[in-house]
Amino acid sequence: MNGNLDGSISNHNTLTKQIADLNVRIVSYESNGTSANDLRDKRNQLIEEVSRLTEITSLEEKNGAVTILTRSGLSLVDGTMSWELQRDGDAIYWNGIPKDVSQRLSGGQIGAWLDLRDEIIPQYMANMDEIASSLIQQVNQLHYDGYGLDGLTSRTEDVRAPVRAVFPAPDAAHAIVLQEAPSDSTRAGAFSIVPVAADIRPTVVATDARP
Repeated sequence: MNGNLDGSISNHNTLTKQIADLNVRIVSYESNGTSANDLRDKRNQLIEEVSRLTEITSLEEKNGAVTILTRSGLSLVDGTMSWELQRDGDAIYWNGIPKDVSQRLSGGQIGAWLDLRDEIIPQYMANMDEIASSLIQQVNQLHYDGYGLDGLTSRTEDVRAPVRAVFPAPDAAHAIVLQEAPSDSTRAGAFSIVPVAADIRPTVVATDARP
């Protein structure tokens, strides 16, 4: 999960630096009376790409440069300067300052990866633990009370009841697959991020129980 987050952060840092560089060129061109429309179009495109990574507000200054802030007011670009984001464990730092700003990054791919890592997946895992435990108890009780094909009237062996959930990842090119741990395991379960074909709609949540 953090690997995908790192990719989005790296892309974000590249884009904000490019926007700051374009600010320099646009200000220089227009201060000399030269049109910078092509550079402005390129900058607008980059700003749009940044907005897909996290929610932002952009403001144009009188000299033609733009300032970009997150919706919470964190500076990303100011004239000729840009500030980077860095991940350290589960924290995200701004401009190398060791203070977590994760809560100040919302929306877009970065916000979505953070929501998945910190809220959605932990909640799914907790729900799956509860569902799996209930299924195991119910199926084992049915085996205990009923007849088997071999004529036995009591079966108390453990019944595996994996519960799986599949749903889209923030970048739309992958799917999040949650797998419940075996009933005799101390693990809480596991998840993986896998590529998904364009014609797959990973929205199915399924449960099954088998010995």
